[in-house]
Amino acid sequence: MNATAIVQNETQKEAPTESANPEMINQDQFDAPEWLTNAMNAQAIASGLKQHSPEFASGQFTFISSEIHRLRLRDGETFWSGICHLTFSDAMHREPRTESLFCMLIPEGQPEPAAPTETVPFGAENWRCYLPELRLELSMRPQGAKLDALADLTDPNTARHLLETSIQASGNPAYRNLRIESCQPQIMRYKPGSRCTILYHLDYSSTLAAENAWPNVVVAKTHHGDKGKIAYDGMVALWQSPLRASGTVAIAEPLAYFPESRVLVQGPIHEEMTLKELIQKVLAAHDADKTAQHALLHDYLRKTAAGLAELHQCGAYCGDVVTWDDELTEVFESRDTLDTVLPNLTIFTDDLIGRLQKAAQRWPADALVPTHRSFRPAQVLLHQGDIGFIDFDGFCQAEPAMDLALFMTTVKNMARIKQKGDSNANAQADPATISPAQIERLDLAEAICEFFLTEYEKHATASRTRIALWESLQLLSLLLGSWKKLKLDRLAYCQFMLERHLERHQLA
Repeated sequence: MNATAIVQNETQKEAPTESANPEMINQDQFDAPEWLTNAMNAQAIASGLKQHSPEFASGQFTFISSEIHRLRLRDGETFWSGICHLTFSDAMHREPRTESLFCMLIPEGQPEPAAPTETVPFGAENWRCYLPELRLELSMRPQGAKLDALADLTDPNTARHLLETSIQASGNPAYRNLRIESCQPQIMRYKPGSRCTILYHLDYSSTLAAENAWPNVVVAKTHHGDKGKIAYDGMVALWQSPLRASGTVAIAEPLAYFPESRVLVQGPIHEEMTLKELIQKVLAAHDADKTAQHALLHDYLRKTAAGLAELHQCGAYCGDVVTWDDELTEVFESRDTLDTVLPNLTIFTDDLIGRLQKAAQRWPADALVPTHRSFRPAQVLLHQGDIGFIDFDGFCQAEPAMDLALFMTTVKNMARIKQKGDSNANAQADPATISPAQIERLDLAEAICEFFLTEYEKHATASRTRIALWESLQLLSLLLGSWKKLKLDRLAYCQFMLERHLERHQLA
């Protein structure tokens, strides 16, 4: 029996009897307005600057190119904001230069910014230029929030002292006399103003290194908010549970947390690649390469499914309770934000949510279990046949469907065939033009998901209808997120995934 048949068979056992409505998703509700797509056009930006900026109008500056990145419609705002990388030549200098500007895209029907009261030269701190034809305002980029501890964490001497004292105080008797001779910080992941992950290679004197089994590598993480504290509390609970001694999955040892600087220190987990990277290889593999890649992936999926089941059954009861209704509330928040600028979209959203709520009422949640909450293939590290789980900064109590659905939704989303220029907001595609190659990749992703879920069910139970309900919300979140981030090139695929999921599982 193939993967699709298995899914349909299981869904028929549990799913509501209402038929899917093939007319539920109306393409007209997803069409991007002209004002929105015009603002992404580089030549339109060049024309606007020449008309409204004295420096470009006079020929002092000559436009070369522009790229708009990281546009977001943030909750509570009525405009998209992001970064415009503007490349231009200066009549007084030979080499082109690039300035990263803050940009605001203001929808039709929303108030336009007031005209400046004085002329400010380009480059000055309070310079701004509004292009009314595009409803786009450019200004000098403000300084972002800083991570308080970052300077100390990246200084080898300061970091050495911080790590030594924190590991000594971890409570593990083996580290009581630890003495670090030197450390080499290596920034692994960094999102300015939000979070940073730093890997440290530790050196000890040859005598102490020979006498003690001290770690050669540790990791420090700092977050802008309270995610580090959530992660540390969850990791402590997991370290005190049977999962610590698991022969299936490794978890990092929590070593310390400093609330004043929001720094989490933890032990290492070995990594050759992530499960995400392996799945990407399988999805992109040619026929000649697929057999060996599939065998390797299946082996790691078995271990990942068994490891997740152990996590769910380990009894580490810590963190907030998160329900399907909480996830629904987040979808409503995205809907409310988009309603101010794209009211037609909320008509579809409200109709679908109403149907899903009725289904959720008929199929109550499974019992709460310790839940990763951000369980995606990127959070699974692979090393010489072994696996490890990382990033417990959302650790909570929820039904197992939460982790399972997020994992599978992510795998299906990874199957999208990316087009050249995906880093920018591109022209919107029609879901009717989804190619046979794209459908084939989604079929493969769904087979991967079915294999993973079947393996999980060998160790633990979870309602397939509840999983499908969680997936519905997460797929809808992907669709709304594409609008909030103006990833118009992703809309067709997100819409296609959602429509296919709803029709297959007969949830709405």
